[in-house]
Amino acid sequence: MKNALTKTTTVIIGTALLLASFAIALATPALATSPTWDTSGEYVVSMQYLGTEYTHDIALTQDEDGNLSGSGGSPAGGQTYKWVINSGKVDGNTINFTGNYTATPDAVTPQTTVTVAGVIANDGTMSGTWSDNYAGGERTGTWSTKTGAATSTPNQDTDTSSSTVSVTIVKYVNGEMATASSSNSADFPMIAYWDAENTGAASGTYSLSETNTTPYLAKTTPMSKGADYATEEQLGGSLVGEECSQGKPYALQGYSHGNTMAKAVAATRSVNAPSFDNLKHDKYIVVWNEDCAMTDGDGQISGEVVGTDGELLVTSVDMIDTTATANGSFTDGWEYVFHVTTPMSEPNIAMKFNDWMRNGGGGTIPVGSNMRISSLQADNAGATVLLTAANTYSTPELTMVTDIDPATDGRQVKITVEVAIPNGTPNGAYTTSYGVRSNP
Repeated sequence: MKNALTKTTTVIIGTALLLASFAIALATPALATSPTWDTSGEYVVSMQYLGTEYTHDIALTQDEDGNLSGSGGSPAGGQTYKWVINSGKVDGNTINFTGNYTATPDAVTPQTTVTVAGVIANDGTMSGTWSDNYAGGERTGTWSTKTGAATSTPNQDTDTSSSTVSVTIVKYVNGEMATASSSNSADFPMIAYWDAENTGAASGTYSLSETNTTPYLAKTTPMSKGADYATEEQLGGSLVGEECSQGKPYALQGYSHGNTMAKAVAATRSVNAPSFDNLKHDKYIVVWNEDCAMTDGDGQISGEVVGTDGELLVTSVDMIDTTATANGSFTDGWEYVFHVTTPMSEPNIAMKFNDWMRNGGGGTIPVGSNMRISSLQADNAGATVLLTAANTYSTPELTMVTDIDPATDGRQVKITVEVAIPNGTPNGAYTTSYGVRSNP
């Protein structure tokens, strides 16, 4: 007898952007100077060493506090030697970041780390000095941007162009800005608290709704600089719960915020509602929700069972980690635990998945070499099996030798599924279909 079942899974990629192991460190002044700069963007950089130019591609992401992340590699356009940024900072007209090369074997054993010091000119170009420890030695040189430029931004603490601030709140459903269609025209209840010189201290309720001037976007009235403001989604009603297992149409996935809409969307999410003290500039907040109608009660799995006699069953899925960093690492990827019931006479289990597709298009995560499965109930005691292609059952099969719950019909096992997210994968909601097969 052979049993098989198929279902569908949806998850959200996190906003982290990787850079290969390349380190740039700059001298930081005791006090930030004006103007400040936003270096987010793509660059081609000239690295000079002993009179020879080595070009690098660099992609930078900068948050509202000046912290940097990103990726790049050499040569520009080819990136044989890729690197990722470990840490970095933009402060005034200085920039610094460090990183490690990921190319094997010569740039990894021993690990090559680069440190670069530089400044940002008035036209947004950057230049400075660098050093690294390639092959255990010491190299130094100069660097400068060939293409790309940083963008000047006002010093938010000293900017006097406006005496007021405002906060914009936006609803996202399943990784995309909500529309009447994607949210079934629902009105999402919110509550806010504020204290400003021109408004006084108060609280009030509002909705993120299709009837907003901009659907599913709300903006506060102007508040005096120095205002305090906080807002959160109301979970006490029948529309939104903490998780889909509560049986409500939507679940709250968290909040993110930034000084621009783009930075708010890209920022790390938190389950803690945003609260701002002494606002000196405008803020943007994204409220992230999941549509539970697309899931099976646990917030992640949906679909129909086919070709089964009822003995093979995925009873539930635990979402261990559904926020990932696109760096090709299983450690920083998604992780699920499938609770599976199998026939006692069919101990050999395999799984297959289709390539992950980004909802709305524009992104794909291939299964091959990016997914692996394991089980502590198998005879290989948790060793991983790498999936090599889409829509292809894993091999070798996991041979189950223990039963988590002998009192329940069939054999109860857990299968851990891990997904590594390749470099450059766009942020968003991704969907795949899967299959589980049991054999004697």
